[in-house]
Amino acid sequence: MMPEHRVGGMKASRDLGRFAALSVVAAFAFLAFTNSVSAQSTIRDLGTLGGSYGIAYDVSNRGQVVGYSQNTAGDYHAFSFAGGTMTDLGTLGGTFSTAYGVNDAGQVVGQSETAAGENHAFVWSRSTGMKDLETFPGQSWSLAEDINKGGRVAGEAVVGLDPYGFPITHAVLWSGRVMRDLGTLGGRDSSGLGINDGGVVVGTSLVPPDSNGNVQTHAFMWTASSGMTDLGVLGGTAGSIAYAIDNNGDVVGQSSTSQTFPGGGCCEIHAFRWTQGGGMQDLGVLGGHFSGARAISSDGVIVGLFETSSGDVHGAVWSNGTMADLGALENGFFSDAEGINDQGVVAGGSCAVNCTVVHAVLWTLTDA
Repeated sequence: MMPEHRVGGMKASRDLGRFAALSVVAAFAFLAFTNSVSAQSTIRDLGTLGGSYGIAYDVSNRGQVVGYSQNTAGDYHAFSFAGGTMTDLGTLGGTFSTAYGVNDAGQVVGQSETAAGENHAFVWSRSTGMKDLETFPGQSWSLAEDINKGGRVAGEAVVGLDPYGFPITHAVLWSGRVMRDLGTLGGRDSSGLGINDGGVVVGTSLVPPDSNGNVQTHAFMWTASSGMTDLGVLGGTAGSIAYAIDNNGDVVGQSSTSQTFPGGGCCEIHAFRWTQGGGMQDLGVLGGHFSGARAISSDGVIVGLFETSSGDVHGAVWSNGTMADLGALENGFFSDAEGINDQGVVAGGSCAVNCTVVHAVLWTLTDA
């Protein structure tokens, strides 16, 4: 069973997706490829737990990497990689688990199936193992996305059912075992995707329909003093998502734009960086029509993914005003950068062996 991720009340697989063969390097990429490794970085294959699939989602400043991988039984389990060893973190009693965030204390958060078949958020540490963060009373679904240095956790959880019996999901903040519903921007659902050390949460929320009945998700920032603030969009009608926030309050994510696809149709999706002084700034694309930012380091280096001019997807890094292609494993045509630490180590995934397998990888930036 492949882990699923719920954003704005909708399930979206965090599978890397289907891979097409890469025939042309992005026309404007300034990185030269040598064995699919960028000239500005090195890439390390972390492998899997024994199966054919794995991806890393976060890396701490101590070099601990977390994600999930298929094991020899074909199940998907959360892992922690440290000291050259990938460790299976197990489950809450079910068949799958996945890890999305880790802090410098070694606390890992994610989601696991329970023995009862429910999907619950968890926190894992070496001393306690995997602990259930539970759900709201009477509900059966929660997911932990990120954890800060103080152990506060951002994520989302089902808060109830609508009149048709469909679950309503809200962004939540765990402080210890206490769950706080962060609400929405006026729409039905929201998801908390990132948290900084000050306890500021970012994510995405549905907003009320416009005058034409169109519904969008908008990136948000939540603080204990001000509640949820709409960060807006770059344009278009597809909305925006905030994935991460640093301790300076800079937010990164992706948003629709006013740029249409060739031949018409809404909309190009571009990575953004939002700051208090400058608002939402478009980080652009590199040959294709899509980019998305997933994480930001303390010195402002941003990582994510982008579409190449040939329509494939590669990991990306934005540094010193420049966007660059991170490349992929040898004989691989796809990569995705999901996390970065303050030493310039980037966590993600890449396909290999002509994209018959996907492995968790680490890039080490050498010129960020």
